[in-house]
Amino acid sequence: MELISREELITQSDSKQVTLTTKRIRFKHGKTISSIMLNKVSGILVKYSSQPIYLIVSIISFIAGIGLMSETDGTGSIILFAIGMISLLIFLGTRRYIISIASSSTSIHFRIKGMSSDNVQKFINQVEQAIDNYKRT
Repeated sequence: MELISREELITQSDSKQVTLTTKRIRFKHGKTISSIMLNKVSGILVKYSSQPIYLIVSIISFIAGIGLMSETDGTGSIILFAIGMISLLIFLGTRRYIISIASSSTSIHFRIKGMSSDNVQKFINQVEQAIDNYKRT
């Protein structure tokens, strides 16, 4: 990303997909680039998303597997435990945080991978501080 006049880099994601400067926030994904000037940001949303149906299937499978342990040769229990474990792993894989930054004309949505909730909060604070600083200049 090329900086514009009197623009400074504040932070950038490890993947270099998300860049926050003193004038704008930019998201690059493949050939798509979204950019919002800080004075046009109207809101920031951090959303936690998951697929809880997989957790429910996992719990039901584990409970049913325990129930079948004493009644059959164990094959049904093993199958149910396997279904429960696979469902649990799928559930864990679907958990994610998504940050959305919006303006009146566009919005940027990106998934956060491997970022602690403290670092998510730090990033949001950096965006808000950059917006505040931009409005003061």
